[in-house]
Amino acid sequence: MLTKSDLTNIKNIVLENNEKLSSDILSEVRPEFNYIKKDIKKIKNDQKLIVDFFDHEYLKLRARVERIESVLSIKPLQNL
Repeated sequence: MLTKSDLTNIKNIVLENNEKLSSDILSEVRPEFNYIKKDIKKIKNDQKLIVDFFDHEYLKLRARVERIESVLSIKPLQNL
């Protein structure tokens, strides 16, 4: 039968090995996370540029349509 000290020794060994394994896994995975972070940042920047561009284009188009409507005295269409 195992004594209390035996159980404590087993626990310490398991915790020690667990810490080593965790640090090994982190050292392997961390560079991949950095690569993914860079990709996500680039995607967010690209997305912001696209949204800004189309928002600007939409505002220009809307101003043109409103001007045409006012010149031709046309009522704006209701939201479809």
